Amino acid sequence: MKKLLPLLFIVVGYNVAFTQNVGINEASPSAKLEVKGTGTSSATTAFQVKNNSSSLIMRVRDDGNIGLGYGSPSYRLDVQGRMRVRGNTGDLFNTAGIWMDDYRDNSNAAFIGMQDSIRVGFWGQKGAGWQWNYDTKNGNVGMGMLASTGSTKLSINDEAGAGISLFTNGSSRGGLYATDSTLELSGATSSNLCFPAPCSPPPAKDLIIQPACPPGVFCLFSRGNVGFFVNKPNADMHIGGNVLIGTSSSELATGYKLSVDGKVICEELKVQTSGSWPDYVFENDYNLPSLQTIEAKVMTEKHLPGIPSAADVKAQQGIELGDMQKRMLEKIEEMYRYMFQMNNENIALKAKVEKLEKRMKK
Repeated sequence: MKKLLPLLFIVVGYNVAFTQNVGINEASPSAKLEVKGTGTSSATTAFQVKNNSSSLIMRVRDDGNIGLGYGSPSYRLDVQGRMRVRGNTGDLFNTAGIWMDDYRDNSNAAFIGMQDSIRVGFWGQKGAGWQWNYDTKNGNVGMGMLASTGSTKLSINDEAGAGISLFTNGSSRGGLYATDSTLELSGATSSNLCFPAPCSPPPAKDLIIQPACPPGVFCLFSRGNVGFFVNKPNADMHIGGNVLIGTSSSELATGYKLSVDGKVICEELKVQTSGSWPDYVFENDYNLPSLQTIEAKVMTEKHLPGIPSAADVKAQQGIELGDMQKRMLEKIEEMYRYMFQMNNENIALKAKVEKLEKRMKK
């Protein structure tokens, strides 16, 4: 009978373990197994599991932090090594991922996990939906749209226009803004936007393309050209269309490549004209009008022959510099011919006067 008592105790003990709650350091356990620690400190362990080699598998500390494979957990769940989150097989609405809640009401706010079989991304529960995803097959990223299946590494879509803004310590450094009809690249409000970077900071709000290499400094980047509406730029800036400078006017001058609303200053300006230069004025067969004829025309028309009137200049919205220079030179050379004539006449008159004076003295 005495030999049967230990066996009976073991059987009864196992029955108690499986049918009643068991408490360790807890007199009234409320769960099948309840372990009570010795305090609330992070330095003491309430519960831990080891394998047959005495290596730590899991540790629950008295401060509530849990370590998996790690003995000094600093967070509610501290994992040493890789962790896998599995979704329900064949269920697109229960893919692998982690929900994060809104601290104000503990409602679901964001989900980070698999969007489908190949894309991982962020879901905004407050209305944003899938706004960022990464294609695990080709490495492409999509924002506001699915990542491209081609060679485009970053695809951005938004109804109001896709934009990228750059910031440093809260100060905007400019960025890129695109709509269906425009593409805007802006400089910074408190710093510079430089291509290629890095470059020495210029004054605020500047946009630098191909910065110059400082004297005596070896630059790693090679100098290139910037082209607009050309496939192969052949200069520092090569523009294949028309250019408008100035803010008061919104229209290009008809038939001109460059329209400037304002003043232009330069050290030298060369105008290449077509047609003959007014040296023909000095040819013997040039039909030089008489001064009487010119005077009659000027008094009637109120401008020199061959020179646009004020009304013509206003109607044509200006003058053509090369053509006007040629016309002005023609008038200057005509004046020289008139002066030559008057000089010859003066010489002849002077000779006659001297001849008369000699006769009178005799």
